[in-house]
Amino acid sequence: VPCPGCRHQCARGDLRAHITLNCRAPSWRCPECGQLFRDADAFANHGVPTCVQRLVACQLCNRSVSAAGLAAHLLECAPAQLAAQRARLSTSGTTRQRPV
Repeated sequence: VPCPGCRHQCARGDLRAHITLNCRAPSWRCPECGQLFRDADAFANHGVPTCVQRLVACQLCNRSVSAAGLAAHLLECAPAQLAAQRARLSTSGTTRQRPV
């Protein structure tokens, strides 16, 4: 993967060490949220896995949404997915017997 500061190609597992020990870039910009860091340690601590703007997949519909927006997305997505599942069950002729 390229270093966001100097574009040096590193193995993904070596990127953090490169940024904090070897990179000579004057600043680093998070590729997810655009935040600019002047300190290599601050950028390494920010990291893409912790950035709230990183894209994550909704476990219900598989759409990509920002980590910060996932909760709001789920409030809309869950009822829609439940309605779609109920519709599929009712059109497939599958009915469940209620326990007595």
